[in-house]
Amino acid sequence: MAWESASFMKEKIKDENKEMLQLCLHKKLTTASDHQQEVTSCTGTEV
Repeated sequence: MAWESASFMKEKIKDENKEMLQLCLHKKLTTASDHQQEVTSCTGTEV
């Protein structure tokens, strides 16, 4: 049973990271000045 909840938590965290990344990217992209650099700082975290 334990491994099920562990993998569930892993998926949950992955989804939250994806949301955070999208929010981050959205925020960065709305301020499009030196956009490449900004995006890199977003995606620097492991997804």
